[in-house]
Amino acid sequence: MDFRYETDSDAQWLALRAREFGFALSYPNHKQKLTGFRYEPWHFRFVGSDTAREIADNGWAIEEYFRAHPDRARSGNCEDCPHLSSRATCGDIGELGRCDGTVLSFCLEGFLANVDCSTSGLECTVDGESADCQPPVSSNP
Repeated sequence: MDFRYETDSDAQWLALRAREFGFALSYPNHKQKLTGFRYEPWHFRFVGSDTAREIADNGWAIEEYFRAHPDRARSGNCEDCPHLSSRATCGDIGELGRCDGTVLSFCLEGFLANVDCSTSGLECTVDGESADCQPPVSSNP
């Protein structure tokens, strides 16, 4: 479900209370390498109250919940994707990823994934050996 917010405070209200109504954020910030998608503060999935609370209490993405409870999930992988670009091999890019300008490229379950960090107001940065989408340095306290 996609929500349209009138103000930032509306988005913050929902983020804090979604679990009470059985919703979990589909693509949380700083989970791009896990979900394969950019941060989308408007995109929620209904998963039920108990599941939503467990996801929120653990700070998980929905994918992490299903990895912790494989008996509750059935999903495919990139082999199921109809578009050939979704089945591109990783080549020399590993799970730690790399930055190509604003684009984070990484290997996800054996296939190449790309996320443009700038579409979420983030920068592609390398911390040690791992690349990820992070807030711009100027916004860090």
